[in-house]
Amino acid sequence: MTGDEQGSWHKIDPSGPDVGRVTTRVIAGRALCITRTEARYGVLDNRCPHQGGPLGEGEIDHGYVLCPWHGYEYDPITGEPPPGFADAATSYPIEQRPDGLYVQLPVLSDEPTLMDQMVDVMTEWGVDSVFGMVGHSNLGLADALRKADEDGRLRYFGIRHEGAAAFAASGYAKLTGRAGCLFLDRRPRCHQPSHRPLGRQGRSSSDSGADRTGSNPSARPWSLSGGPAQRSICGCRRVEPNGACATKRDGVDCAGAETRHRQS
Repeated sequence: MTGDEQGSWHKIDPSGPDVGRVTTRVIAGRALCITRTEARYGVLDNRCPHQGGPLGEGEIDHGYVLCPWHGYEYDPITGEPPPGFADAATSYPIEQRPDGLYVQLPVLSDEPTLMDQMVDVMTEWGVDSVFGMVGHSNLGLADALRKADEDGRLRYFGIRHEGAAAFAASGYAKLTGRAGCLFLDRRPRCHQPSHRPLGRQGRSSSDSGADRTGSNPSARPWSLSGGPAQRSICGCRRVEPNGACATKRDGVDCAGAETRHRQS
């Protein structure tokens, strides 16, 4: 490792992905998505800007890294999204040296986050045990709980089902007389399974360009009529030609209705 004013250089494990593939590496305490195209390697932050999906578990399709959670697309080298969007993934400089490939990473800050402060308040109020599930909507708080668990300030118990977690927290409170803390993920209720993520442009691997609607409610920015539509910032990303949420139109309670159901 070497350092300078912009960060530190770290050597990447030489067993990188094959051409056209991605993988995950943890370097200097930071999860990274290592990409490889026919031209070169690339390094992106592993966290998808949309909702924190692991980019290193995705794939490269049509020239973009595809997030495995909702199909959002990012350039494998620069992290830039398709034209018309601004939610880019963070990319890091790389350098090919005689002894291997290096990536430059900024120095991590030790300043407490808002979630760290929230957990501090919880422990000050007597919370010593938390039961729950980690999901894509609660990653920040999950990391704060992890650090508190490692510091011995509380205990975190991962439970695989919401109901079981609720029973565990309730039972703990009844048996000990202490606060029973339940930690859950807010899951989009309008999500429907599909064979593969279709991403921003609503295309599948066999897409001929004639039909860009697909069946994935997270696809964007194509309208139900097959052409470009005004972007809706609704979590489901199904968009009418006028920019309205198609999931909301179909009578389903859209997950983004409370805070994100508006047009940009």
